[in-house]
This record gives sequence, structure tokens and C-alpha cells, in this order.
Amino acid sequence: RAATQFNHRILAYAIWAGSLASAWAFRSTPLRQEFRWLAVLVTLQAVWGILTLVHAAPMNLALVHQGLGVIVTLMAVRLVWQSRGTSSENRPA
Repeated sequence: RAATQFNHRILAYAIWAGSLASAWAFRSTPLRQEFRWLAVLVTLQAVWGILTLVHAAPMNLALVHQGLGVIVTLMAVRLVWQSRGTSSENRPA
């Protein structure tokens, strides 16, 4: 159980750092606002996860954490789809 929580936390830090790096990399493209929102959502997800852990994972907090995870995943998939266009203007500099 401890290893699972540790792995979850390390993966969360990596995803959070990746979302911030993506927001920075796409800061000069038409998708900059979407990448900023992704970084905000991932930050919210991380903070909510910490709150859930601090409060010993009550069901209501855990369900919101899961729901935010679904929203983050959908947003990330949407951004991958949007950034795959043939136009070079959507790609980071």
C-alpha cells in the first residue's frame, strides 16, 4: 500500500511538472490558453489529492479527486488532438 501511494505521488508530480512545461512550451501558440487551463486543472487535481490524503480519504473527497482526474484526462486528450493539426502555428517554438 505504501508503494502504491508513493508511486501515485511521484507520477502526480511528473504530470504536474509536465503540465507546467507544456503551458510554457505552448505559450506563444494559439493553444496557449488551453494549455494554461490544463496546468490549472492539474494543479487543482494535485491540491485536491493532497486534501483527500490529509483527511484520510473520505468518500466524498475521493470521488471529487476521481472526477477531476477524468476531466484532466479529457482535457489532455483534447489538446493532443488539437495540437496534431498540420499547421505549424500550433506547435511550440
